[in-house]
Amino acid sequence: MGMSGTYPRLAGRASAIASLPQGRRAMISAVLYGMAGSLTVDGNRIVGVMPPFSQLSDGDIAQVLTYVSHLSGGKPKSFTAGEVAAFRHPPLTSADTNGLAKDPALAKAAP
Repeated sequence: MGMSGTYPRLAGRASAIASLPQGRRAMISAVLYGMAGSLTVDGNRIVGVMPPFSQLSDGDIAQVLTYVSHLSGGKPKSFTAGEVAAFRHPPLTSADTNGLAKDPALAKAAP
């Protein structure tokens, strides 16, 4: 459910984001490289830092993202280890990842 001003709501949003190619890239990149900066979710500005989890295996990251994307009953296709591996190189900064999350298509799909 998130925490207003600190963590964005995932339930009801993650499945919509995961249904778009650029959303899948943003989700994978956020887990791999972390994220820092501000986002607006549900009309609230969120400023925070998410640490990177690149030490996890591609399969573990895929499983976590599949779980998160199904939180609200949505059924986008499952994430795969190969899909995660494809985004490991070149590495991004946490600010780059924040930029991916600000894609207008994502805001439209999951305001």
